[in-house]
Amino acid sequence: MEPMEQHPHAALLSLASEILQEFGLLRLAVYGNSMVPTIFPGDIVTVVRADAGDMRRGDVILYSRGNRFFVHRVVCETGVPGGMERVTRGDALRENDPPVSATELLGKVTVIQRGEKQIVLPGSRSISSRLAAWCVQRSDIVLALFLRWHSLRRRIDTRGAVSTSAVQSPEGSW
Repeated sequence: MEPMEQHPHAALLSLASEILQEFGLLRLAVYGNSMVPTIFPGDIVTVVRADAGDMRRGDVILYSRGNRFFVHRVVCETGVPGGMERVTRGDALRENDPPVSATELLGKVTVIQRGEKQIVLPGSRSISSRLAAWCVQRSDIVLALFLRWHSLRRRIDTRGAVSTSAVQSPEGSW
């Protein structure tokens, strides 16, 4: 009998999960588009360990499924035998994810590092933030414009434009 081949990300997933459990804090880079306009590719998120009971509608959470990490927003809770599950969705996605079980939950995103800016996630989103996400969900062109604008802004920042470290709300970041 041959040994099962391990997924290449399984070791990283395991290590990151252990760090979060042991120290209660993890910083990792995000590369997908699913959370635009809240989180852009290349942003670094700070995740704090949190129990399922600490996660509410509107929170951005980290969970693992199928040897992958997901950073998505909780859109609702569903009751299942033995507890509650969280239903999540990326801000740029039209469809909800399958419910996330308590064993898949890893923590809650509290801060987004974008270049030299630190964006502290508030307990609730503003109307402008919700409107931007609604537009991105319904139009690939709007998503492409946000990504293009973000890329241009990063190039300007790295070419020596005056940049100062600041704490912002997500509404001021997009």
